[in-house]
Amino acid sequence: MEETPFTFLSQPDIYFGSLRIAEPVTTLTGLLVACFSIIAWFKLGACVREDAVNRYLRSFFLLMALGTAIGGVIGHAFLYLFPIYWKLPGWVISMLGVSALEHAAILQAKPYMRPHWNRFLRWACAFEIVFFIGLVCWFVDFRLVELQAAIGFLVVMGILQAFVYQRTRNEGSLWLLGAIPIAVMAVIPHVFKISISVWFNHFDLGHLVMCAVVFVLWKGAEGIKLHREASELKA
Repeated sequence: MEETPFTFLSQPDIYFGSLRIAEPVTTLTGLLVACFSIIAWFKLGACVREDAVNRYLRSFFLLMALGTAIGGVIGHAFLYLFPIYWKLPGWVISMLGVSALEHAAILQAKPYMRPHWNRFLRWACAFEIVFFIGLVCWFVDFRLVELQAAIGFLVVMGILQAFVYQRTRNEGSLWLLGAIPIAVMAVIPHVFKISISVWFNHFDLGHLVMCAVVFVLWKGAEGIKLHREASELKA
């Protein structure tokens, strides 16, 4: 198997006997994001009632856990065993997670908008995810994954959660809006290749900030659940 060229941004391999693990710290921080996500998925399952909004929110955390776990193990630790396009499963699953977050926001906003706008947004988001998955599979470029996430967070979720908060004063929506600037901070190390050292590079910085994003999104999902339950008790 051809060796991957070493650069400052890539980490030296480590070995456990004959087992070679590439980019070990990046693998570990990616798995940390997966742990945060699976904990959020589990906790929401224990405390959130099952309606369509919460199913989509839980789906986001589960898909993020799967995507980042696959990305950490195959996309980093053992990518030297596979062609580059084996990064795609982790990327695509994470993109589906962002799409689930978009659909949760659309369903939240549904009672406060005209039906044709709701239909338009659902079809637009369906087209968006199919379009971007096609682009990512064709070009195998992580920047397209980041672009789809930016559209999902900044445009779809951002606008709709601001709209929902204006109508309902749901504190969960504020938490979800608060996740947006943190998510932008997670992208900055990737864009500018900010690395502390060879053992803690731009991927690792981004992964740690993503843990904070997952935590804030989880608090938002819990806030949405509490607000919806309180509204039902008043009804």
